[in-house]
Amino acid sequence: MRTRTREPQTLGSEGTLGRMARILAARNIGPSTVAELTDEPEPFSPLDALLAAMPPRYQDAVADYPQVLAWTRDVAEAAAAPSQ
Repeated sequence: MRTRTREPQTLGSEGTLGRMARILAARNIGPSTVAELTDEPEPFSPLDALLAAMPPRYQDAVADYPQVLAWTRDVAEAAAAPSQ
C-alpha cells in the first residue's frame, strides 16, 4: 500500500467508526459496555518511574566514593519538601 499518494482520512470518518464498531462487536463488546467504563488514573510511584527509566546495570549501584556521598548529603539537606 502506498501511503504517500493516498489521501489522509480523519479518525471520525464513517468507514473508521464502522470498522471500530465491527471489531468491538466481534469481541462481544457493546456500546453500553464502553459507555460504562470510567477513566480512573493508574497509581503512580516515583520509584517505579525511576527504575523503569534507569538502565538495569545501574539499579543496584551503591555510592561509596566520599565526594559523591558528601554531595548527596548536601543536596538532600538543601532539598525542600514538596508543598501539599
